[in-house]
Amino acid sequence: MAIAPTGQRWISIVRSRLEAMPKTHQKTFAALTCGRLIEHFERFSRETGWGKPEALRRAWLTCCEGAVGATVNKSLIEALYAECEAQMPLAERFSTPLVSGAIDAVDATCETLLFIRDDNIEH
Repeated sequence: MAIAPTGQRWISIVRSRLEAMPKTHQKTFAALTCGRLIEHFERFSRETGWGKPEALRRAWLTCCEGAVGATVNKSLIEALYAECEAQMPLAERFSTPLVSGAIDAVDATCETLLFIRDDNIEH
């Protein structure tokens, strides 16, 4: 039985598979990942009373539009990026383990916005 790859090997495998996809598929994958992670931010926000999940949802919808080829205004992306970045919780301020998922959601959404803007998979 083969052992699943871990760490850098896993990242290398995922990166090579993503890079082999057409850009629209890469962006769709990124947008769908954000959609799943935003649920973590919403749980965190409900538990702590902190943050605005709707900011991430608005950004996510724009990512989805950009993923399917719609032209998205760069100034809109930059405004959404700033709004999302303001939702980044500081881990040391919260005792809930949900903070990690919330951080991942904000980071993924911000990076996907930049990917849509720059067309650069490195985001």
